Amino acid sequence: MPTPTNPARRGPQKTYPEDHDWERVGATVREIRMELNLTQEELATAIGYRGAPSISQIESGLRPLTNSKLVALAKFLGVHPSEIRGTKLEVVRSSS
Repeated sequence: MPTPTNPARRGPQKTYPEDHDWERVGATVREIRMELNLTQEELATAIGYRGAPSISQIESGLRPLTNSKLVALAKFLGVHPSEIRGTKLEVVRSSS
């Protein structure tokens, strides 16, 4: 019989941004990945996951991204994290 895990020994809990629609985030990741002709395995390896199932779960909206993974993913894909999150940044340009 397996021994129950001791939550006190697990270390810090991962925190996820709570206001995200993870299905939409996943669809965006999939769209960008496919535009770049990357496999799920290639993307997983590049950002520190063990394999394609992790990316499949992200793209399905079943696995949320921590902020650090979101930043790593965006950097590798060559986009700003806001593009993956689906938030728009307003750019204010001076007229000088």
